[in-house]
Amino acid sequence: MSPPAHARIDTVIHTRLASQVAFVATLVATLLLPVTAAVGIGVGLSLLLQINQEAMDLTVVRLKRGEDGSLLESPSPATLGSREVTLLDVYGSLLLAGSRTLQS
Repeated sequence: MSPPAHARIDTVIHTRLASQVAFVATLVATLLLPVTAAVGIGVGLSLLLQINQEAMDLTVVRLKRGEDGSLLESPSPATLGSREVTLLDVYGSLLLAGSRTLQS
């Protein structure tokens, strides 16, 4: 048996902002447009918001060898030195917009 409608709506309200925006946009579109168009708008908007979130969640750090041989993280340099080996590590998704963020 599924939970009541108010419990499902309460779950969406307590999620991140992107989910709330997609929910409200789909709800309003359902009232104004045919259901298939409203669902298409909701799916498209959710996809765009997810791609945007993945691009913002990307972090690049520099790895350096510590005195005891362990790897230490530090902020990645803005420019790289000539003939210097630099090891970078990426946190986040490189799919879709994340790879463009890494390039910049």
